[in-house]
Amino acid sequence: MALLDVRDLTVSYGPVVALRNVTLSVEPGEIVAVIGANGAGKSTLLKSVSGLLAPRSGSIEFGGVPIAGKAAYDVITLGLAHLPEGRELFRELTVLENLHLGFWTGRADTALRDQRVEQVFGYFPRLRERAKQRAATLSGGEAQMLGVARALMCEPRLLLVDELSLGLAPMVVTQLFDILRQANDRGMSLVIVEQFVHLALGNSHRAYVLAKGEVVRSGPSAELLADPALAASYLGDSAPDAGRRRARAGV
Repeated sequence: MALLDVRDLTVSYGPVVALRNVTLSVEPGEIVAVIGANGAGKSTLLKSVSGLLAPRSGSIEFGGVPIAGKAAYDVITLGLAHLPEGRELFRELTVLENLHLGFWTGRADTALRDQRVEQVFGYFPRLRERAKQRAATLSGGEAQMLGVARALMCEPRLLLVDELSLGLAPMVVTQLFDILRQANDRGMSLVIVEQFVHLALGNSHRAYVLAKGEVVRSGPSAELLADPALAASYLGDSAPDAGRRRARAGV
């Protein structure tokens, strides 16, 4: 059984249809990329899955449990976390306070919470150095590190990642993807929305291509990566440093 099963999902913003009859799945332990041009519906898809948007029609099941239309705070208790575009940190709180909030509201096991903090500090030593700083004082790269670290605090079964590379230096992006791959090696599944095609396909097992709110193509990432017509046809991946942004392939 798929960990995430989305069937015929349609989502609208008022009269404007953002997603139309989208079907996709994520297997346990799998990394799935969702790629497409700006405005294709990628972020809308993640928001619908995580409970930030209610679909007009269709079904979403996570671990066999229907979650379409459930509130985000209910969805996360099932083990599904969302790292949104723009990080959405609590800017006036410290790094450590942001991490504590990532450990699910209502969980009183402070020993386990502190163990998770030490684990994410192991991934991001720079955050340990800035544990008492307000999130508002962090650089862009540090803020994205904190976003990833906070999402990992709850050890989700599935993590939705929206535009991890946005505004970051290639070296920082590579580091972040390396950490997500380590999490995947431990069994965490991921859905990655990413504007840079080679980066997304080089760090995933399968991929779906969205265009104007519909799935227009899907398949193993390695096959899509090897297709020279893909970027020109759907994605416009013309960033001058796209090659430097590519993380190591061979997932």
